[in-house]
Amino acid sequence: MSERINTGIEHGVKWEIDMSKFDPIVISVKNIKTGKKENRVYNCIYKPICGYDILDIQNIEKILDDLIIKYADDNYGK
Repeated sequence: MSERINTGIEHGVKWEIDMSKFDPIVISVKNIKTGKKENRVYNCIYKPICGYDILDIQNIEKILDDLIIKYADDNYGK
């Protein structure tokens, strides 16, 4: 199920979006330098049948962006 887990590193923050259970989706971030981390669980507004609704995707991206800004070590977004 690794294809259902997206990962990346931005602005000193390692992030992961775990969609392996389809719903809920777990969004995790961790500052690489400090080790501070946070997880958020997102429950889809619309049940994913053939894929995720665009509103759910936008909400997930917003949560991830906000968490990256919160934990960035380079004043990103401030």
